Amino acid sequence: MSKNKARDAYRLLAAAQNCATSKGRDALEEVQIHTDGYAEPGYRGDVVATGNWNTISKWDEAAHKFVDIDDMPARLGHALEKIGVEIEWSDEWSTCDKCNKLVRTSANSYSWQPSFTFDDGGITCCGCLKEDPEAYLESLEGNERKAVTLDIDPTEHGYKLVKKGYENGLHRGQDADPRLVAEVLRKQGIFRFIFKIDNVGQFDMMFSVYVHKDEYEDLEREKFAEENTDGPSVLGAMERGLREASVAMATLPKEEIKYASIKPDGTATARTVSPEEFVKGIKDK
Repeated sequence: MSKNKARDAYRLLAAAQNCATSKGRDALEEVQIHTDGYAEPGYRGDVVATGNWNTISKWDEAAHKFVDIDDMPARLGHALEKIGVEIEWSDEWSTCDKCNKLVRTSANSYSWQPSFTFDDGGITCCGCLKEDPEAYLESLEGNERKAVTLDIDPTEHGYKLVKKGYENGLHRGQDADPRLVAEVLRKQGIFRFIFKIDNVGQFDMMFSVYVHKDEYEDLEREKFAEENTDGPSVLGAMERGLREASVAMATLPKEEIKYASIKPDGTATARTVSPEEFVKGIKDK
């Protein structure tokens, strides 16, 4: 069944390329047919096509708007769906370099977390990582800039929970800083620690810290509990940034499209953007 579906998908792609304009063919060159399915949790499908399914358009300065010039990518997407092929956007997905299954690389919800790792060896999906979880966890040790985002319980692989329930976010009091947690552990001579992200929300996240059993007995847990591991107020920085952005926006022409960017330190910048940049997606300069 999947072989026939893949065969039909390739035929539809070839037909679309023959009928498309040069701009359409450029977009269709991005389309890839995947026959190894998903590694991403919660997804099912034996044949998946990734690509840019948008209708090709260009900016018409006289009309002051975008006008369509080739709808072949969108038509191909609909045709593939009719034969049972799953459709995904190529800029949101990639493949595991070990099993070739698809992993999502762009969030689709506030609670989404990566189900893969990316390093010099390329992308490795959660399924392949679970074949050797000890090596994966060891690669995270002593690094406060990395954390477990996969469905792996460190306590089943030689680690002991030190503390859970750390919160970092935009609500008052959510100021836990993994850099300070790591600093406290290193002061006690603890270096085989790892972090795990337990929950991600729209405006906050929760994380835990674990220590390998080989060093756990060296940890002075009462002393650790007394240490301050809160950084500067995230909420305070946001409030300062919003105030600064409001002042900066007020200096810009009223008839223009305005865009403000707030940085983690509470500073902000504002500028005007063109209608074309606004439609295509604003990027910080």
